[in-house]
Amino acid sequence: MFHVSAWWMFWLMSIPGRHRLEATPAPGSSSVISTEPGADTSRPASRKHHEIMRRQVTSFAEVEAVHERHRATSTLELEQKLLTSDCEKTYESSYDCKGTAGYDQSCLFSCAYLMPADDGTWSVTLLVLGEGQQELLAISDWDMPAVSVDHPVVVNVKHFDTQAELQDYARSLAPTRQPGLHVLFRALWQDRWAHAVFDGLYPAYVSLARLGLGSHSFTPVALLSNYTPGLDCRKDDAQKLGLSAQGIYTGTACQMEDAFRLFGSQGQFGAKADIIKLSDLRADLQTSQSALMFDHLVSGSAHMGEYASFVALPGTRGSSLAEDSGAYGRDVVGQFADRMYRAHGIEAPTPRSSSNLRGRDTLNVIITGNKRMSAQEVEDLKNLAGVRSGPGAKLNIRYVNWFEVQPFREQLRLLRETDIMVSGIGTALFYSTFLPYGSVCVNLGWKDSKSIPTYGEEVLGMSNRRTKFLYLPLDKVIKGPTKADVLQQIQNAAEIVSKGFGVPVERARDNLSIFGQ
Repeated sequence: MFHVSAWWMFWLMSIPGRHRLEATPAPGSSSVISTEPGADTSRPASRKHHEIMRRQVTSFAEVEAVHERHRATSTLELEQKLLTSDCEKTYESSYDCKGTAGYDQSCLFSCAYLMPADDGTWSVTLLVLGEGQQELLAISDWDMPAVSVDHPVVVNVKHFDTQAELQDYARSLAPTRQPGLHVLFRALWQDRWAHAVFDGLYPAYVSLARLGLGSHSFTPVALLSNYTPGLDCRKDDAQKLGLSAQGIYTGTACQMEDAFRLFGSQGQFGAKADIIKLSDLRADLQTSQSALMFDHLVSGSAHMGEYASFVALPGTRGSSLAEDSGAYGRDVVGQFADRMYRAHGIEAPTPRSSSNLRGRDTLNVIITGNKRMSAQEVEDLKNLAGVRSGPGAKLNIRYVNWFEVQPFREQLRLLRETDIMVSGIGTALFYSTFLPYGSVCVNLGWKDSKSIPTYGEEVLGMSNRRTKFLYLPLDKVIKGPTKADVLQQIQNAAEIVSKGFGVPVERARDNLSIFGQ
């Protein structure tokens, strides 16, 4: 994982009008061209609440009040909508979208037809009677900088003069109905768990949350790298496979595919819960020239992943790219983590208002391995393992090699009982998002070959206010952390936990390093 340096982030933030970007989709990204020239792209009157929340207000509470009033009525309407479908009767499509077309638009499509096009793209086709809805649609399912995708998702709106013409066309597609709610998203490199989760599943979840569906079950419709052909990823033996001859962490890829499936069903239905992998269906759909007809399909997750973050993960209270400061709730990262726990059959961490309310005399500490560490640094960290005395509590310190804690649900079990996590930058730091209330994460930072220091993914601290984040002092990052340095940081963290700090962390910026602040 790599992030732009702090000065670059704040230079971007200083650009006038940056929050109002309406970018043209880049080559290879998803796009939609309205079939009606001169279509009105203004927001419908029913979205007045979004305009209210875009105004400058005196407090976050004011925004929350507006959002809560809207959510109380809209949630019931959405639930009723998702329980019904006239698709097999009328075949007529409709849609509701949030965000900016061509940048971060998310849409809930009803009666949507998905099929592979001849050029390799995936097409969501909407069948509309008469002029129908005129909103500009331009969704994207991927937002990785400098990386385009081979088969983007495009949306096409087809207009018909009569109901009979619309229905005849729909029947010509030989659609197979997919009842219930589905979410279409892309997760490349799913053998790297942090990419799979925070550049694939998390953006899809933010899309759901902004549409008022964050607590709803769904079936994933996933565009994945073809890393697990012929494997049943529901089985533990597949999830524990190692590095393949092609350099793929096959077991991790299976774990993530299964995590998508379980997350969608919220752990219900066990092995019967489903995931639709489009790579498995392309050939059959092309041969039969048929389509999948979804009762309800959510898609559009561009600029909602980890790689699109500046100072916080998109959708969080600290995110400068949030459509409105209260749109997705106060703790979207925590809600995401809780759902991941429950999906794997593990009780979510118990909410606490203070770090010292856990009621035990021993604090569990894990030190996570990192590929950027030297052999000597790893050996020093391993030597810290064991039970030690600490301020206010004993310390049970464990060095963790995540490849030895398998599968993913076992990693979650370990994190749930962790009070202090020590980690360098990169993938390992993303485990901090699953730490329980009142925990502390110590970021050891890293220096490159020119001794330029960085604390990497500080966005995680700004986004997660259940956890307090500490940073190894800059001079020690430059020199390289010693065993004594790390132990001192653990002792500092233990003292903070034992004395008690309020949860959530009062000021998100306090979770940033000297660079981020």
